[in-house]
Amino acid sequence: MRHKITEEALNEIVNSSGVNVIYGYTSMCATCKLAESFLDLAVQVVPLNVTKIDLNYYESFIKQYKIHSVPALLIFKDGTLQEEVYAFESVTKIVEIFKNYVDNKNMQ
Repeated sequence: MRHKITEEALNEIVNSSGVNVIYGYTSMCATCKLAESFLDLAVQVVPLNVTKIDLNYYESFIKQYKIHSVPALLIFKDGTLQEEVYAFESVTKIVEIFKNYVDNKNMQ
């Protein structure tokens, strides 16, 4: 079961140090379900902090980061947006993107 977090908690995650990933979806989006399965596999290979949010409940977040479609993957580093991903082509593609944000020494 998913739990809705507050806008304040979301902002704390986004602005915290290190790499934080926000995965935005909507509950009725079939493509989002497939993308989420890719994401779940990718974080097993490249462990990153991922917060999943139903964008139906985060209008100010959508406006602030100009999110234009779902699924949406926003990657933040030390509070700064580094990359937005809207095309979840494959697990391999997501893994490659994630590898750009981790220290290779920490990879198994």
